[in-house]
Amino acid sequence: MSTYQSRLLEAGASPEETAAQCKAVIFAGVDSTAIMLATILVHLIHNRKARYTLSAEITQYRQESPSIDSESIPYLRAVVKEGLRLGMANPTRFTRVSPSSSILRVGEHTLPAGTVVGCAAYNLHYDEDVFPRPFDYRPDRWLEARQDGGLMERNMMPFGLGSRACIGKNLAMRQVYETVLAMNNTQQSFSFLPGQWLDVHIPSIAQAGGFTITSTPADAQVLPPPEASTTSPTEEPLASSIDLQGRPPYVELAVQESPGNPAAAWLWRPKEDILGKELSIRVGGSFTWPPTGVDSKDVKNAIFIAGGVGINPLISIISHLNNNDPNTTCPPKIHILYSTRLPGGHENLSLEEKLEQILFLPRLRQIMQSQKQSRRTEIFLDLFLTDLPAGSNKLGIDRAGLSTIHAGRISESYLHDVVVNASERMDLKDTVCYVCGPPGMTDSVVEVLGRILGEGGKQRIFFEKWW
Repeated sequence: MSTYQSRLLEAGASPEETAAQCKAVIFAGVDSTAIMLATILVHLIHNRKARYTLSAEITQYRQESPSIDSESIPYLRAVVKEGLRLGMANPTRFTRVSPSSSILRVGEHTLPAGTVVGCAAYNLHYDEDVFPRPFDYRPDRWLEARQDGGLMERNMMPFGLGSRACIGKNLAMRQVYETVLAMNNTQQSFSFLPGQWLDVHIPSIAQAGGFTITSTPADAQVLPPPEASTTSPTEEPLASSIDLQGRPPYVELAVQESPGNPAAAWLWRPKEDILGKELSIRVGGSFTWPPTGVDSKDVKNAIFIAGGVGINPLISIISHLNNNDPNTTCPPKIHILYSTRLPGGHENLSLEEKLEQILFLPRLRQIMQSQKQSRRTEIFLDLFLTDLPAGSNKLGIDRAGLSTIHAGRISESYLHDVVVNASERMDLKDTVCYVCGPPGMTDSVVEVLGRILGEGGKQRIFFEKWW
């Protein structure tokens, strides 16, 4: 069998030189590997979206092929590349000597033979023309379809380039990939981003069912039992709509009763028939928080617009922002526009009692009440009841004093007032909008928002359609 050592000996290297070269290969991949691993893992700790996306993709690939090569997992490659870009395994200036046999020209300059030339990785890795927002850790940049002619790959030289690149590169890369894979391939918790959906594969049913996750990522985490409170009698506890202590992890799905949907029908069977059954699941969806391509720390105003069951992914996002998680940046102002119908079959109930039957409205009220107490975020809720007579455009404040009720649909003028007035003390560029509802409603709202937000506004509008 041919080995690195045997090839060196066959090439005429002495045993001493061969031993030295083999040691260099091993040791060159140690220090740089440790530094790169530390860089990647620190960024993953501080970038929840990247961490969740990586964990979900690793889980998916493991389910499809347990022996998958780590370097074939797309998002893992992106995570490693972005870490190498920021960390620069070898940040020194890689020098070369211009050859005497030919003239070396760089632009308008001619370099004499024997000139020492070089370029540091920093100059290439942090080139803003090639890597927008170069100091940000953004693995997604390596997945985006860019017509850059390979500029990003050309500018990547963490281990040098050409025949004199670091001889320990391959060993170092393999160590980095396998370590990052192992440290993110845990089965102790279930990771997803607020707003995503779940494909549920039931063993006895051929077709998977897709259902929106309406709980938060924190709900799916394994938590320790509650400890004795250390809050002083005069100290007001943090308000939260969800008790995060002393409960088992769970995932809540929005599953409408539908006999024509085999997966949904199975989940609606009596609980004694399905409890304890093993299911295969896969996370999907890009309609998530934090907003893609926008630094959530820069968001001062978030507008969530729901039509009917379009409230499902938005309730996960809004609940997530209410969790008082120190790792989550919550906008100072949130405005919710919820267009729906009053539930039928409750003719004998008062309007207030009917409101309590609207999908997730009680939870939204609970969230608003908790934020009213904590004063961390201003939340406004406009409820549009499309099946009420259009005799009055505005029915007033509900009994709980937490929402404004309107008859009819969301108008363009009202949408304009909400966006502009909510942003009157801030730049419109600090506003993001999330829209989820039927296709016609979603398309029209997105079009109006694009005109209101102006140039570049579409990058801050996120939408998903329900069919």
